[in-house]
Amino acid sequence: MHDSTYLTPRLGGKSLAIATVWVAVCLAPTLAIEPFDTSGGFTWAAMTRLGIQLGIAFGLASSLSWLATVLRNRILRVTARILLIAFFASLLHRFGPGDWIQHSIDLAGLLIVQSIYFSHWRIPDWRNPDWSNSGTIEGATAAKGLQYQISDLLALTTGIALLLGLADRFVVPVEGPLYWIVMLGVWLLMPLIAACAARASLAAAQVTTRLHVLSAVWVASLLGVGLWVAEWFVQGIEEMALLYFYLLFFGLFGATVYVFGVAGRSPTTGAVGETALGEPGDATAD
Repeated sequence: MHDSTYLTPRLGGKSLAIATVWVAVCLAPTLAIEPFDTSGGFTWAAMTRLGIQLGIAFGLASSLSWLATVLRNRILRVTARILLIAFFASLLHRFGPGDWIQHSIDLAGLLIVQSIYFSHWRIPDWRNPDWSNSGTIEGATAAKGLQYQISDLLALTTGIALLLGLADRFVVPVEGPLYWIVMLGVWLLMPLIAACAARASLAAAQVTTRLHVLSAVWVASLLGVGLWVAEWFVQGIEEMALLYFYLLFFGLFGATVYVFGVAGRSPTTGAVGETALGEPGDATAD
């Protein structure tokens, strides 16, 4: 292991403009694409449309959940994430397969686990430039904070438990084992892709950026191939277009998170250093 330095994303005018444009660019094709129709089978065109829809929607939900860390109030932060889940679940229900509750479960699990991963690996919260204080080690560490507290986790865990209870009544999985395999993949490995993409976007050294990009690509490929193999064994589906869909889905997801992180680098005047043990420090680079 080696010491690395990571920039702290800041929500300034330039980063806000870039993030807003990226959201608009991502949502435009998502809303323009016709609702997914399975009657034509697993065609390459259908898998491309679905991959774009899911990749962009999940990527934006993940990115905006990370951006919500700019809110200092814990209640506002949780509320923002709940609204994100409701909005993107409704969007996917309108334009993709699956019902609203199923998408809500996937998104809620993704955002909960993502926040835990980000906190564990000390990926910096977004900051407002106006909150920058002395620029010392103590000031940088105090402003950073943890993305999650026990109360936040309990609140969202209770919510997802309720959604799981409703799923038994309203969601009918095509295949029980496959349903749980896909859901656990979304919950456990997609947040890992987001964490690698976030680290890649904030790494000060190009070598570190490339290593994290390769890590994100590796995890996305592993998840995509794994779910395709699961489809093969459980449902007997050997379509290569389905493998292409999974790789496109997870690739766009990671790329969206990466772009958001890069947008936050622009107005940054400081950086958060991370040692091999993962302890935050300060490496001011004026």
